[in-house]
Amino acid sequence: MNGRERTPSLLILGTDTGVGKTLVTALLVRKLKLEGVDVHPYKPVASGMVHRDGVPIWEDPFFLAAAAGIPEADAGTYRLTRPLSPHQAARIDGVTIDVERITGRVAELRANHACVLAEGVGGVMVPMTDEVGFLELAQRLDLPIVLVARAGLGTLNHTQLTVEVLVNAGLHVAGIVVCDMPDEPSEDEEAAPGEMERLARIPVLGVVPHIPELDEDNLDPAPLDNYLEAVDLSRLHLPSVGYERALAADERCLWHPFTPMTEYLAEQPHPLMIVKGYGSTLIDTEGNEYIDGVSSLWVTVHGHRVPRID
Repeated sequence: MNGRERTPSLLILGTDTGVGKTLVTALLVRKLKLEGVDVHPYKPVASGMVHRDGVPIWEDPFFLAAAAGIPEADAGTYRLTRPLSPHQAARIDGVTIDVERITGRVAELRANHACVLAEGVGGVMVPMTDEVGFLELAQRLDLPIVLVARAGLGTLNHTQLTVEVLVNAGLHVAGIVVCDMPDEPSEDEEAAPGEMERLARIPVLGVVPHIPELDEDNLDPAPLDNYLEAVDLSRLHLPSVGYERALAADERCLWHPFTPMTEYLAEQPHPLMIVKGYGSTLIDTEGNEYIDGVSSLWVTVHGHRVPRID
């Protein structure tokens, strides 16, 4: 994303659990806040409670909240006791994870903040519930993805597999961040970022070194401020749908029973083409955003797609 005017909301995912998703998300939060961006981090599910001075905390949302300067309660939705996959931890705690609640919360945050950084849970194929995996949640959120990977041996395989799964699911990987690079990397660690970019054909946004100040379970995000330049968001490769491509897809896939198409297609310089949306916001081929003021009419005509409401 050369010469970016604004940072889009992003979904921060990892090739595995423990690769540094929370650290990278917090680093991006600090970086964007320094640039004056209204950014809000969000981790929908945190598994694994620990005690600090006798007080139970969940380290990931705690760290994200500290990085953003927001209440810890605002940084997540579900906090589960056991350090297990969400569906297992929720079953033990007697909690039902509602995916619609998560997507609704992300939509609410996006409506109230310029940029939302939503962090994933474990790897992309982890189950959220007995019926829904994280991959399906990612599809519903439909945000550009920043993929966090480790530098060690095996990471090229893990990264390519993860990218393939995401792309096959119709998701857009906008960049890769390599996290926790040792001060004295081995030959394979040193080569990993360049090989990732070459093999996955996705830009590597940066390499975050090992940050010794965050060892020993330090939950103060201040040391991140020394590493803000490690990630270059101007290299984000964001999805774009040009007018010609959108028009071709429109002609191939859509029926317009209420639109006088002759007049519509004759508009100059070209007809408005909406290619994406979230909540009541619509986005055209140029990235311009519009508030959908007539959505209630179409819902009334065509239904809500939720049987209990219809």
